Amino acid sequence: MKRSLIILCAVLAIISFNAANDAYAVSYTFSLNPNMMDLNHDFAYKWGISQSLEPDEIITEASLTIYDINNWKVEQNVLYINLLENAPLGVKKYNDKGYGNYFAKTGLLLDEYIDTGSTAENYIYPFDKSELVALNNALQDGIVGFGLDPDCHYNTSGVSLQFQTASVPEPGTLVLLGAGLTGLAFFRRYNLKK
Repeated sequence: MKRSLIILCAVLAIISFNAANDAYAVSYTFSLNPNMMDLNHDFAYKWGISQSLEPDEIITEASLTIYDINNWKVEQNVLYINLLENAPLGVKKYNDKGYGNYFAKTGLLLDEYIDTGSTAENYIYPFDKSELVALNNALQDGIVGFGLDPDCHYNTSGVSLQFQTASVPEPGTLVLLGAGLTGLAFFRRYNLKK
């Protein structure tokens, strides 16, 4: 009995260890150069990205970066940044002569960036937990979009989206791991009683 229990626990531990090693993490980066989206105040911009994730893969961290952003005039103007469930792939611009958020009714507002300085800066927007959930949901069909609506002309040297993913263990892996730990606990208790 003792020998069988030891063999069972060893086999379950090896299977659980191998299943845990199948976990992975991947980093993704999507970039635009400045002439693709010049952030002119007469337009609103949609940026559509195509990326399929594995069924057990979820986004754990994400950030949107606008490089060397600078308002052409020293005054407080807003750049609205929205997460969109879908968008045409690449960049598309829409006439927007008015003020306010062009994408207010079609997307999740991530931030209202205001440039108050006279020098260019790299603006990095980190996604919070609820925004990560929205980003994961948006990528269910393999396409996600961002809406950028400047109320003034902003100069930039590029825009990028970075995110990291991790695999979520399958329920079978968790059952095997639990069975292995239970067997080891039982074996330890069995030995202590002797």
